[in-house]
Amino acid sequence: VLNEAVDNNNLKLITERLSFEERDYLVNHVDVFYDFLGEKMNNVDELLLFSSLYTLNEAMSLLDNIETYTSYKKLAIILKLPTDELKIKYLDKLSDEEKIVVINGFNDEKLKIQCLDKISDDKQKADIINELSDDKLKIQYLDKINDDGAKANIINKLSDDELKIQCLDKINDDFCKAYIIEGLSNDKLKIQCLDKINDDVQKAIIIKKLSDDKLKIQCLDKINDDVQKAIVIKDLSDDKLKIQYLDKVSEDSYKIDIISSFKSEDLILSGLEKIGEPKIEQFKRIKNCCNISL
Repeated sequence: VLNEAVDNNNLKLITERLSFEERDYLVNHVDVFYDFLGEKMNNVDELLLFSSLYTLNEAMSLLDNIETYTSYKKLAIILKLPTDELKIKYLDKLSDEEKIVVINGFNDEKLKIQCLDKISDDKQKADIINELSDDKLKIQYLDKINDDGAKANIINKLSDDELKIQCLDKINDDFCKAYIIEGLSNDKLKIQCLDKINDDVQKAIIIKKLSDDKLKIQCLDKINDDVQKAIVIKDLSDDKLKIQYLDKVSEDSYKIDIISSFKSEDLILSGLEKIGEPKIEQFKRIKNCCNISL
């Protein structure tokens, strides 16, 4: 019966041909259910499948003892209830993950929003907010979430870069801010937002991914940490440019590290001249890194 119902996309066959006891057994032994259908589970809407395991009258009659049932049985009963408002009444009987299954089936976005306070997990709340049709609504309810990672996941999926930038101040964590900035559509906007970040590591990651060396150089003064400046300079495509901007780094050891990436002996010597008379161990280090004879 199950195979026929799934194959013919006629889930009514389940309640028509299987007894209540048979269907109740399946709900209480979901692993058997899934094993029996196997790969066919990939071709069926699980939400529809679970809501097809009981008739409406059966679901209503089971509500009085809902506290005593397995999580899957609770879910199957609640999904069968006739109105979304009645489903909301029993949401607190479910885990956050199961609540999401029910809430995402609502047609009215106002009801979805109403249910946000019934969910404790911020990532689950973000899943609901991400499903809202209007970006302005998504932004309006960002404050229902405390976790910056969950907020960033919503903001990064907004349809407009200006809205994403507008929401950066709703996040404290620099890593999460950088995640959003990296997703902006053009380098100009990314550079514009660098000052929203305090962490030089995150700034350097964004700058390294800019499409043009001139833009990377332009952003060097937005970084205070010598290590991160050196990382950006070392990533430039032209060794002559690297020499030109060695002075942006104050520590000689970091300059040496940049010079060690040069491809020619002449440029290495030019770089070393910019940091004064080098010590013999510095020469050895360059020699080993570049595999040339100085």
